[in-house]
Amino acid sequence: NPTYRLGKKFVNLSDFEEAKIAAAGPISNILLAVLIKMFNIKPLSEIVFMCSMISIAYMAPLPGLDGLKIYFGSRLFYLFIITFVLSVSFLLNFLSGFLALLIGLIFALIILVRRFYKTS
Repeated sequence: NPTYRLGKKFVNLSDFEEAKIAAAGPISNILLAVLIKMFNIKPLSEIVFMCSMISIAYMAPLPGLDGLKIYFGSRLFYLFIITFVLSVSFLLNFLSGFLALLIGLIFALIILVRRFYKTS
């Protein structure tokens, strides 16, 4: 709603701002999976898998999904988020929640920096 942004320089959202908002969904699913994994509750172990798969599915650049908004908002931001989501989802099967989150973040930053300097 543009009336909520009256104090801002630009009233309408930019594509990058919309991409940041869209990235909150997959990241919140990953954080929920990490929290469940950290408490190590056996009956909820299937929810970790479900949260991971939902966040991966929403990152697909298809119409109506968050991945398309992120991709057209910023391709570097999309690369960072998709690398983070995929690496944390994979590492949650083998490591603890916090360690998977930390290694996934480091891996996504490395990929982002390599891609940034390759395109510059």
